[in-house]
Amino acid sequence: MKINPPSIPLVAGTFPRLREDAGKAQRPKGTAPEKVEVSDAARFVERMREAARNEERARTDEVDRVRAALDAGTYESSVDLDAVVNRLLGDL
Repeated sequence: MKINPPSIPLVAGTFPRLREDAGKAQRPKGTAPEKVEVSDAARFVERMREAARNEERARTDEVDRVRAALDAGTYESSVDLDAVVNRLLGDL
């Protein structure tokens, strides 16, 4: 007994057209194209991501030292955290 695959040429002929039409969304005539606005905060985040990608790798020895001190509860910093937070918030 021989079983033929069902309508393979019909299905195969349909997909190329679907692929061609996929990127051609049509908007109604007389309507303006849609606009996408990116917020200042999103631009800031993207700049920070890009800067992080371009920076040299972190100094693992220093990171390990600070992490160990944090875990032990002995880490002390002379940094004014309020000033850091206020400056970060001001950049947003």
